[in-house]
Amino acid sequence: MPELSIAAVIAAGGAGTRMGGDVPKQFRMLNGQPLIMQTLKPFYQSPHCLQIVVAAHPDWKKWMKERINESGWKDKVKVVTGGKERGDSVYSGLKALNKPDIVLIHDAVRPFINEEMMNEAAKKAWEYGGAAAAVPILDTIKREDEGIIKSTVNRTHLYQVQTPQAFRYNIIMKAYRIARKNGFQATDDCMLLEKYTGIKIKLVPGSRLNIKITEPEDFILAEAIAEVKSRLMVEV
Repeated sequence: MPELSIAAVIAAGGAGTRMGGDVPKQFRMLNGQPLIMQTLKPFYQSPHCLQIVVAAHPDWKKWMKERINESGWKDKVKVVTGGKERGDSVYSGLKALNKPDIVLIHDAVRPFINEEMMNEAAKKAWEYGGAAAAVPILDTIKREDEGIIKSTVNRTHLYQVQTPQAFRYNIIMKAYRIARKNGFQATDDCMLLEKYTGIKIKLVPGSRLNIKITEPEDFILAEAIAEVKSRLMVEV
């Protein structure tokens, strides 16, 4: 793999309504630090990630800039205004980048990413055009109708897709431009390549600790993971 220019877009534009309260979940405190800052840290510390754009909720953009300045991270991190939908935020972030080879797109509320995952996603994205972290589904999956089980789904080839999702920059930008023109909103960024390109997206190993903090109980688990990490002083 050649020496690549790698950048990251952190989608932090959501209002976090499912968590409750006045503070969007990505800006809430997690073991003494804002969650978003813990998410950003591995990207900032990576020697391979040269640009980082945070697409922040409009009401929290000023707050986000202040935290970046306080941390001394403004040499690599730029803050832009996020949008109403996740795709709007990601597109805003993509436009703010200086045309890297590879872009890693990551959820602001997944603070337990590690560099190995980032590097593997970037490597496979260069090779295939797109890649995504994922873990196999372990639970039995049922198909239902009005609350009644209708069938059991074969889980052999089923995966829970996470972020980071990595793409050649020119490919994901093209897909986003088409999606914007068509008014299409995707639930994740791989979906755009699935819909608008013939690229086969490569799955790379994610982690069951790479949780997405969405519901109140997720914060309880995240606090436990963060506490263990801080005690052991190792990456998990």
